Amino acid sequence: VGWEGIAIMVNASNRVMDITMKQITDLFEGKAKTWDELGGLESKISVIHRVEGKGVRPYLEQQLNLVGKLVNGKSIVESDKEAIRIVSGSINAVSYVNLSTGLGNVTVGVPIRLLAIDKVDPELANVSSGAYSLRRPLMLATKTPPPPIAKAFIDFMLHKEGQKTVLEEDFVPLLVTK
Repeated sequence: VGWEGIAIMVNASNRVMDITMKQITDLFEGKAKTWDELGGLESKISVIHRVEGKGVRPYLEQQLNLVGKLVNGKSIVESDKEAIRIVSGSINAVSYVNLSTGLGNVTVGVPIRLLAIDKVDPELANVSSGAYSLRRPLMLATKTPPPPIAKAFIDFMLHKEGQKTVLEEDFVPLLVTK
């Protein structure tokens, strides 16, 4: 019924603007230790992780084959809000966040930046189209065939009002145009 984009978030004053999937893996495995290795200033990277099994962390680990391989971070936080607070206050911090939540914070002036991945900007339309690769599907599963009430709910979620709900809940609708 939709998508969840996963954004790599840095402080707005960090010079890094774009990162590759390989660099993301190196960053969270601890292979990249300073920002100059990624095009930034020569300063130590401060990784802010999320609580194991919570938020977008399990999907990031799964997509990048990082299960059990994450470097020990400077701190571990539970919510997107706390990760955003820490990253916005530290030029060397990096974390991962729900893309829609991150975009909303950038829009209201919170001093964070969501990095482009492989030269693709972190935008809803790019998540929807598949151009932005760090994403996971939101699915509804039922028995085949679904009972009438379940079918009605699925139909609702796939149409305009349901897709509006997907967006309101900080996820990405199936089709977003620029």
